[in-house]
Amino acid sequence: IISLWDPAKILSGDEAALECELPKHCGPVRSMDFNPAKKCLLASGASASEIHIVDINNPSVLMTPGPKAQPEDDVVALAWNKQVEHILASAHPNSARTIVWDLRKNEAIIQVSDASNRVRCSCLAWHPDAATQLLTCSD
Repeated sequence: IISLWDPAKILSGDEAALECELPKHCGPVRSMDFNPAKKCLLASGASASEIHIVDINNPSVLMTPGPKAQPEDDVVALAWNKQVEHILASAHPNSARTIVWDLRKNEAIIQVSDASNRVRCSCLAWHPDAATQLLTCSD
């Protein structure tokens, strides 16, 4: 469960510090990232290639970037593109893939993988100024 808390309310002892709980994933959440352009959008990744995108102002509406990646794999890292607000990248280490999603098309537009299955991406980040440069790191 992803819970959104208000730190000011926690510090003041207010029992209503829990703002909301976001829709549940089928397994443990391994990564989250707020969209830098639309700050109310939160992407979260879990097991079984599950990626949720939710507007924290309206948490009952759940979106996905497209069909689940196959074969299913844990999503251990997510990163919104810093220049293009509808582009999201996800890292899937067991299948040695990094996927770039276009939310306007609701589909994966690029998959980067290691044919030898040795390079397992564990984190990723978009370059802050160059929209087409994605950095990945592996174990």
